[in-house]
Amino acid sequence: MRIIPAGFAYDDIEETLLKAKEFTEITHNHPEGIKGAQAAAASVFLARHGASKTSIRDFIELRFQYDLSQHIDEIRPHYHFDISCQGTGTAGHPRFF
Repeated sequence: MRIIPAGFAYDDIEETLLKAKEFTEITHNHPEGIKGAQAAAASVFLARHGASKTSIRDFIELRFQYDLSQHIDEIRPHYHFDISCQGTGTAGHPRFF
């Protein structure tokens, strides 16, 4: 994901999210694409600042309304690719990771 460096470049989560939005709008000017890019940049930002996996997951679920409750082994059997950020997942259940 080309947006990952935004999670390293800024020292404030809100600035990271703003820049991720600005950078993403150039090529993915759709609310769901922007949301996915912001979630990715935020995850890197939070990890870089020592956040635990649990607190990163909680932030992403709360801020972006992604359901991250399933383990990857539960997702794999029903996974399908969709070009959209929200459409990639399991049979109508969008997943971020």
